[in-house]
Amino acid sequence: MKIIKYLNNNAALVLDGQERELVVMGKGIAHSSRKNEEIPLELIDKTFILDDRSQLAQYTQLFSEIPGTIFELAGRYVTKAREDLNRTLQNSLFISLADHLNSMVERGKLGVYMENRMLWDIRRMYQDEFRLGRGLVAEFNKLYDSWYDDHEAATLAMHFVNAELESGMETAGKITKLIGEILNIVKYHFLIDYNEESYAYYRFVTHLRFLAHRIFPGSQLNDADMSEMLKDHLSKRYEDTFQCVEKIRQFIWSHYHYCFTEQEGLYLAIHIIKILDDNMQIN
Repeated sequence: MKIIKYLNNNAALVLDGQERELVVMGKGIAHSSRKNEEIPLELIDKTFILDDRSQLAQYTQLFSEIPGTIFELAGRYVTKAREDLNRTLQNSLFISLADHLNSMVERGKLGVYMENRMLWDIRRMYQDEFRLGRGLVAEFNKLYDSWYDDHEAATLAMHFVNAELESGMETAGKITKLIGEILNIVKYHFLIDYNEESYAYYRFVTHLRFLAHRIFPGSQLNDADMSEMLKDHLSKRYEDTFQCVEKIRQFIWSHYHYCFTEQEGLYLAIHIIKILDDNMQIN
């Protein structure tokens, strides 16, 4: 890779063997090579492909404004997220996270600590991502002597959610809202309280996340593998559960104009049955 331009001491614009412009990061890159020289590959920690030449201005500004400690913290949590979540994350997570953390530096100086009205929903629906956000806030507070709390942790958690779903923050917000609506339908249909620490609840919310992710692009599961025998057996034994599923189906159709399939209804019923079994064990 040949260096075209330095963005700061630890980042540079380079040209690779396919004549693509990339932004690379690595400690002390600016001191290792001169412009138009090849950069040692062992010095590169992160690589960002410029999909559009106009992105260069954004990257240049970010790298000139954001302190190295913020990039280091963001980088560690992107790595931690990939390990803990065990999911594919968009490369843009690193930049969005660093940019958000940098804004926290400025807000902390002014004593501006913002409320996240979706804190309760995010904490119960995205438990793994929320734990990452909470850990990130704790480390940030130590570094900058600030007082950010779970409200900021919830906002940071949504960056991880957004990177998983490959969708914008607006869509991630819609998905969170829909999951909450379905959880409430089940809760009030059966008059139960969820055990949010249980594996059944974790699996139910995970299923709802993927269902919601299908609803907004409008894609559906294929019904080909659905067992009619299994459906008939369950619908007779758990009639109330399938009434609840039908209530959810009608709600989603009337509010989101999405008609989920028989297979999606069956999977939903199975998860609700597990939730009810878990609730009975507690009580």
